[in-house]
Amino acid sequence: TSFRSIFITLKRNWLISRWLISQSFVSWFQSNYLLFLTSFILGATSLGILRAFQSILGMSHILLHSLDTWLPVKSGKLLKEESIPIFKKKMLNIIFKSSVIFTGIFAIIISLSNLILFVFDKSLLNSINEFKVFCIVYLIMSINYPFKNILLGIEKTISNLYGSIISVSLIVFLGNHLIMKYGLMGIISLYFLSHLIILISNIFYLKNRFR
Repeated sequence: TSFRSIFITLKRNWLISRWLISQSFVSWFQSNYLLFLTSFILGATSLGILRAFQSILGMSHILLHSLDTWLPVKSGKLLKEESIPIFKKKMLNIIFKSSVIFTGIFAIIISLSNLILFVFDKSLLNSINEFKVFCIVYLIMSINYPFKNILLGIEKTISNLYGSIISVSLIVFLGNHLIMKYGLMGIISLYFLSHLIILISNIFYLKNRFR
C-alpha cells in the first residue's frame, strides 16, 4: 500500500462515481416528480393505485439487485482478461439471456395479471390495462440493468446521466399534457418513455464503445 496508489484509486473511483451521483439525483427527481404530478393532478386514489403497482412489481428488484452485485465485477474482470471481441461476445450473451429471462417473467405476470390484482386488491381490476402497460415499463427497466452494470464494470457511467436528463426534460415538458389527457395511463406512459430513453442511451453508448 502506498499513498500514490490510494490517490490513484480515489481519483479513478471519483471519475466513475461522479456521473452516478448526478444520475441518482436526476432519477430521484424523475421518480418523485411523477408521483407528485399523480397526486396533484389525479388525486390520492390514482397515487394509491400507482404505488400498489410499484409494490407488486417491486419484487423483481430482488433479481435485479443480484445483477448489481455480480455483473459490474464480472464485466470489469473479463475486460482485463479477454480481448475486446471475446469480451463483447460474452457480454452480448449475458444481455441476451437476461433479456429472455426478464421477458418470460413479465409475460407470465401479464398473463396472470387478473389473478394477481384480485389477490392483492380486487378493486385494482378496474385498472388492469394500466397494470399490464406498467409491467412493460418494468420489463424495459429490467432489460436496462445488464447494460447499466456492464458500463459500470468498464467504468463508463455517463450514458445513464444523459438518458436521465433527456427523460426528465421530456417529463417536465409533456407531463401535464399527457396526464390531463390520458389520466393514469398518461403517467404510466411517461414512465415508459423515460425508461426507454435511458435504455436506448445505454445501448447506443455501449455499442459505440466497442465499435
